[in-house]
Amino acid sequence: MIELVFVACLVAEPVRCEQRALPALLDVTEQQCMSVSQQLLAAWAGRNDGYRIRSWTCREVGAYVDL
Repeated sequence: MIELVFVACLVAEPVRCEQRALPALLDVTEQQCMSVSQQLLAAWAGRNDGYRIRSWTCREVGAYVDL
C-alpha cells in the first residue's frame, strides 16, 4: 500500500507546518501515486483553505520520510 504524505502550512502563519498523510492508496505504485497526487492535494486544499501545501511525496505505508 502507498500513502501520499505532505507538509501543510497555515496561510496565516506560514512557519506553522504539519506533516500529514492521505489514506492509503491500494494497488498502486509510487509512480502512479505521484501522477494523481496533484489532483488529490488540490481536492484536500479545496476543503482546507486555511492551509498551503509546501511539499509532498508518495511512500510505502509506514516508511519513514522527513519532508
